[in-house]
Amino acid sequence: MQPMIGQGRFNARELHNDLAVSRRWCDGQIVFDHRRWSSTDADLRWSADRHLLVLTETGGTAHTEIRINGCKDYVGHDKPGALTLVPAHLERRCAYQLADMTFSALWIDESFLHVPVAARTNVGDPVGRALISSLSSEVIGGREPTRLYLEHMLALVLMRLSDPRPGPAGSRGHPLSRRSLRRVVEFIEENLDADLSVAALAGIADLPPDGFARRFKASTGNAPHAYVIARRIRRAEALLAETDQEIGAIAVGLGFSSQAHLTHTFRRLIGTTPAAYRKEHDA
Repeated sequence: MQPMIGQGRFNARELHNDLAVSRRWCDGQIVFDHRRWSSTDADLRWSADRHLLVLTETGGTAHTEIRINGCKDYVGHDKPGALTLVPAHLERRCAYQLADMTFSALWIDESFLHVPVAARTNVGDPVGRALISSLSSEVIGGREPTRLYLEHMLALVLMRLSDPRPGPAGSRGHPLSRRSLRRVVEFIEENLDADLSVAALAGIADLPPDGFARRFKASTGNAPHAYVIARRIRRAEALLAETDQEIGAIAVGLGFSSQAHLTHTFRRLIGTTPAAYRKEHDA
């Protein structure tokens, strides 16, 4: 077999390779792949011009050996909840015995994020695991993430895996200046229907994306993605209570991918559905 992305070879005995969900986002800069595969014996030699982030969701292997650029990197086994990060252009040789697992993989173009990336194999990071697992569940459920969410989530996971040690006190950054914060907030309010990106918001503040995200959170208490979602839901509350606009139209007008996406997010943050909220506030 040939790898889905990159160059190399993949040999396996008694292979079962069942794709469940595949998506391409952000003009193909992010490729998401969720599948189940099993094999009694498998080995691969592979490299790609994209970073690869993998979460083993269920199952695992009896034995796994990994060599990176010719050097032994890992001997052990894959298990549920383990995260693996493979930087772009890194040659990786893998051998698996008695593999049977489901996993979610994200192939990330180098140009999508500018954060340091280091190789990590089958590590446990509860935050990273929860974020990738949540994304997988959302996509399998038919909901599509925004660019802003992908940027923030992937940057956080990649930075945690590349440097899992906690930073020193005060490393979260200083707040934005009042002028910069006002400009960013005004831009968000005027563009709630757009697929906002961290890079675009950072440009308004004249900061690099990673530094902007830290300083924005220091200013507002929320990551950029969470802040935008909260503002969209607040706007939805007003539209539901004060207008007769259809819920589907409200969803699209506020940048949600569908009415179902709005309903899911609204219920998570407000505790009820948009329809029930409208009925409760109907004068």
